[in-house]
Amino acid sequence: MINLLPRENKIEIKREYMGRISIMFGSFLFFALVILAMFLLSMFFIVNAQQKASNDSVETIKKQLDMQNEKEITELVSQINKKLTQLDNNKKNIESASAIFKDIIEIKTPEIIIDSFKYKTDLTNGEITIEIHGESKTRNDFTAFIERLKKVPEFSGVESPLSSLLKEENISFSLSIKLKQS
Repeated sequence: MINLLPRENKIEIKREYMGRISIMFGSFLFFALVILAMFLLSMFFIVNAQQKASNDSVETIKKQLDMQNEKEITELVSQINKKLTQLDNNKKNIESASAIFKDIIEIKTPEIIIDSFKYKTDLTNGEITIEIHGESKTRNDFTAFIERLKKVPEFSGVESPLSSLLKEENISFSLSIKLKQS
């Protein structure tokens, strides 16, 4: 196609064309920037909301951990108190056990030889048992020892297996003594 317009008109048309392109490009650029700004602004609000939610979550977790630590500390203190009470009870038991052992040693005669004492405490029902193992020269000495033990007011029962009474002399025996509960 041949353009027969004068040169001035051609320049003016070209200028008008370039202006329209500039306006279109500028409008496009403006709308693109507006859309980008809206997108960035919405992303800013979303990220800000998520950050606030995560901060709240962290604070909640910290509070839960603090509460859990308080529970653990309370539980530890409770366990320590129980152990201290048990130690105090054990101290009293040891003192009473030593008095009981002293009484048993005073009751025995030279014909009775005690090899071992065993002091047992049943924590479920609070029952205390003393086991004695030893030897006796004769059956009569052994039965007299058992009778003297039965007369001790702190003992609720004295038991010996029948096998300890089978022999007449040089008897190996074992006794189980139950203490009265206070």
